[in-house]
Amino acid sequence: LNVQGLQKLDLSHLDSGMYFITISSASGSKQVKIIKR
Repeated sequence: LNVQGLQKLDLSHLDSGMYFITISSASGSKQVKIIKR
């Protein structure tokens, strides 16, 4: 993916665990795994 900007997600309200986030743009999408402790 060609990143042209920065976005921040506030995950402080989520419980500890593993999350999958899908990032989509005009050029495609990518799934990212996030582990919150």
